[in-house]
Amino acid sequence: MEYNIYLKEKEESHDNLLFTVNDDSINNGNFENELNNLGLLLEEVKIVSSYKNIEDLNKQREIEVNNLVIEIDAVSLDGDEESQTRMSRAISVLSEGETIIWIDASGVPQELTKEQLQAFLKVAGKKQTEIFIKYSELKGEL
Repeated sequence: MEYNIYLKEKEESHDNLLFTVNDDSINNGNFENELNNLGLLLEEVKIVSSYKNIEDLNKQREIEVNNLVIEIDAVSLDGDEESQTRMSRAISVLSEGETIIWIDASGVPQELTKEQLQAFLKVAGKKQTEIFIKYSELKGEL
């Protein structure tokens, strides 16, 4: 897969610089540090459609949704579709201000209020929608 990398100079307000790199460059673990040393700031990574068919796109979208993690106030919860369904069920039976023990994304129990759970559900739904829109646009490029 290839990525378009949009960069900005740290101390300048010039137009974005655009580089196209492959997975090896991204996965080396030092990519952002190397950019930082060059005085560049990573602004956005955008997937360039290198998929051959809709099935590949759907698989990648599913992987991205299944790995969704939402962080609010230093608490991280899984945001995949199954977790969103569980949140919805819990919210529907909790009273205002009532708490529930929820296992966070790293396996640690957290005491959350109904309102906190609602906030996580709202963000997770928004992020999932963003993922679906991104892949819908990529499908249009096939």
